[in-house]
This record gives sequence, structure tokens and C-alpha cells, in this order.
Amino acid sequence: MSVKKTNIYTFVFLILVIGFSYGLLSCGKLNEAALITDSSDTSDTSTTTPTVSSSQLTSFVGPDSVDLSWTDSVGTDRTEYMVRRSSTVIPRTIFQGDTIYSGYSKSFSDTTMSTSTSYHYSIFKRASGANWSYLVSQDYRVPSYSESLASFVVSLNAYVDARNGSDFYVVFTGENGVLSVTGATSGTLDDTFVNVIDGILQKSVYYGPTDNNYVSDIDRSTHETFLNRLKNNSKKVMVVDYVTSPGTISNSYTSANAQNYISMQRPDTLATNQLPDYSHQSPNQSTVISSLSGVSNFFFDEGFLNTGLIDRLNLSTYDLVIVNPFIGSSSLNNLLNTDQVSNLKRKGGTNASSRLVFAYVDITQISNSDYRYNASSEYYDDAVSSGSSIHKVKFWKQGWRDLMYGTDTSLMYQLEARGFDGVVINAQQHY
Repeated sequence: MSVKKTNIYTFVFLILVIGFSYGLLSCGKLNEAALITDSSDTSDTSTTTPTVSSSQLTSFVGPDSVDLSWTDSVGTDRTEYMVRRSSTVIPRTIFQGDTIYSGYSKSFSDTTMSTSTSYHYSIFKRASGANWSYLVSQDYRVPSYSESLASFVVSLNAYVDARNGSDFYVVFTGENGVLSVTGATSGTLDDTFVNVIDGILQKSVYYGPTDNNYVSDIDRSTHETFLNRLKNNSKKVMVVDYVTSPGTISNSYTSANAQNYISMQRPDTLATNQLPDYSHQSPNQSTVISSLSGVSNFFFDEGFLNTGLIDRLNLSTYDLVIVNPFIGSSSLNNLLNTDQVSNLKRKGGTNASSRLVFAYVDITQISNSDYRYNASSEYYDDAVSSGSSIHKVKFWKQGWRDLMYGTDTSLMYQLEARGFDGVVINAQQHY
């Protein structure tokens, strides 16, 4: 056989081999692009061809869900979408991450994620019978419940500061763990949260929650250690103890005073229209109180007001009055009006001196008789206990935030408009 013929055969053979190899490669790529899998294998680093459509991914991220919605300028009602999620890589192919949704809707709520974790979300699309193509990606960190509460208070504080500067005070009360990064009172303080509050009101530091019930030495020490950390951060510390006997009243006052706390001693249940006879009111009725730092005594009650109690408070000489802002029930019509708040600000019912008046407000729970309650709303949850009329609130939901601050109909706006000097916000760890 001649060399010329041999070269021709060799050339033809190479052409056949190349063509066959190209066909196999094309088939492989077609099958790969059409495959839907939940595999987390990331060895395939190729990217799918980006779609020519424009897209925008929007979301609401809370501790219980990541709510995604996206646009697709060229999508139709027969365009299928896939959402893939990963905590390690940005899914750029359908082989990266895990499929958490596949369907025709352009929205999806992910409820299978973990709090305090960052995730990468990617959306893919395909027309009927076509290959999958990459659409859009976004990264989100799922906050813990404590982080969401901190975010709520930070946003609330930003709203009231924008309206009143530093003249409107925010004081915290409730479960102290929410003020720490770990959720425990011994944990590192959450600076983001702590920096936007002006003080703390702590119940039952030495006695309570029932009358004359001695708080154990261990619990007392835990309370004081935590409160002193806040005091050292220049936060006003207020203590409420539930006592009735002369000995427990004296011990409570002396113990709080030794730590440079201001305190109120009161029975668990106040007699109708009565103030505690042994409460430490300001000895100087003419002292003008214009800031929280000047407060040396206070009155606190979280129950609904009545006209008799209001009259008593008007004649009192407390430096600070903290009250439920509603008279009788939590109807918007029963919210203290401007004149009533103005009268409460006058020590002893005179125009000679003034004091501060704060509203006590729950931000993590609500009564089913409250004007803001609507059982069908997404931000209301189960009762705090079986048979209770108090319901947990998903405080991270935008609907609840709108009821509390940010709009002209919100409760914070109403309280400011009526002349309140601040709020004491009660937060419980329901989640």
C-alpha cells in the first residue's frame, strides 16, 4: 500500500473519531442541562447560559421564613422556575446546592432554613421542553429571634429619634436574655440592642413576683450582675419589688439603693384608685424633671388606667410615671388624650414643676381584645398558654411593625402626638 493511501485512511479515521466524540459531548451536555437533581455535588463548575431577560429578586427575611419573589421580563405562565439553596456556594448550575422549589410561581417561602445561618439562593428558569438557565441570585442571613427583636427596637428607636431627636426615651423590660448575643443573661451584651435603649426596668429583683416572696440569693446576684453591666453602660436602672410588710419594704429599698438603682416598692395588686402608701415620692415637689438622668423615683403599673387612679397620680410627686396608656380597655378611643397626658406631667397637679410620663407597651404579645388584634393576620400566633387571651406576636413581620411605628396611624406616632416622653417596651422570649 502506498504512503499516499495510508495518509488518506488516517485522515478519514481522525475525522470520524472527532465527529463521534463531539456527538457524545453534545448529548452529555443536553442531558446534563435537562436534569433536575437534589445532589449537592459541586464538581461540575460550568455555568448555564444566562437568560436574556431582566430580573429582580426581592425578599423578606425573618427567623421563621425567607419569603422570595422575583420578576422575569420575558417569562410566561408556562415558564418553570427552580430555587436552589446552599450555605457554602452560590449555585450557578442546577448541580449546586439543593432544590427547595420547582414550579410555575414567581414566589416561594422557605421555611426549612436554620436561624443564625447565611444562605445563597439562586433562581433558574426554563420554557417548556427547554434547558434550564440561570436567572438571578441573592445572599441572605437568617436572623435569630433575639436578633430580630433587636432589629425591631433599633428601627423603632430610629423612627422616634427622627421625629423627636433624643427627647423620646426607650426603656426595656421583660426577659433580659434578649439583650444578649447568646440569649442568656450571662452572655455578651448585644451592643446593637443596648445602644438604642436608655434604661431598663427590672421586676422582682429582691422580692416577687408575689408579695414578700424572697428572691433567692443566687437569683439576686444574677439580677445585680446583669443590671450592673447595663448601669456601667450608662443605662438607667429601675427596680420594682412586690412587698407589703415594713421589713421587706425597707430591705428592698436599701438593697436597690446600695447598687445605685432607683426603685419602687408596691403590692402585687394595687387597691382600687390607690397608690402605695410607702412609695418613695420626691420630697421636693418643685423639682423639675426634664431628663431620665434626673429621675430619682417613679411609679409603675401595667394595668389599665381608670379616672380615679389618674386623679391620684395627678396629685402625686413622683419624678416619673409609667402607665398603661389606655383607660379601661385597649381601644384606640380609650388612649390617653393630650390634656390627660399634660395633666399627668404636672407634679402635685400644679404648674410649678413637671415630670416625665412614659407609656408601657407590649411588643411581643397582644390581647385578643386589643384594637390592633386580627386573628387572620400573619403576624399573630397562638396563645401564650392554653386558654389565655394573650397571643404571641411575630414581631419581625412588617404588618406588625407598621402597627407599632413608622406610619401616622401607628401606636408610637399616637403616643408621641399625645405628649408622652417615652415608652417602656415589654419583650418576652416566646420563640
